[in-house]
Amino acid sequence: MVRFLGIASLASLAWLGTVFLGWLTITDPHSSSAAVIADMVGSEVSALWLSLAAIVLLTTVLARYSSLSRVMPIIGALFAIGAFALSLFSDFYADPSVLGFVANATGLASASSFAIEVGIGFLAYQVLALATAAVLTLSLFAGKRQPASNKPDSSEVSADSQSLWDDQNN
Repeated sequence: MVRFLGIASLASLAWLGTVFLGWLTITDPHSSSAAVIADMVGSEVSALWLSLAAIVLLTTVLARYSSLSRVMPIIGALFAIGAFALSLFSDFYADPSVLGFVANATGLASASSFAIEVGIGFLAYQVLALATAAVLTLSLFAGKRQPASNKPDSSEVSADSQSLWDDQNN
């Protein structure tokens, strides 16, 4: 379980890093040259994307040290799956931050006449959300390792002591 939690921590840290990659490119297709109005990273789109990944990272860290070590991976996996589902149904044309960028750059209150291209950062966010959820789910089934005991097996001890008595009688 600890190995999977370590992998889940690294995956959620990489997932958190995708929020700082390029997510959206807003262009005006009606201008003579395709004018780029804004390039946005995930943390500019919404703070929700950043906080969902941060919550999952926090649950993977707490799962190692908390008495709720069986519950925390479940909570983290649910948040990761929720973030993925939310990313599937996101409408960037109605997002307030996109509308704010368009309004500041052009004076228009709607982004419907502009082209919004989704960047590699958003796709990486979705893939790493699923990967983190999968690793956290696998950590539930991994179980804990049993520490190796240094005590000899009781059958060996009794067999040795019996042969010791037999040798002494001869």
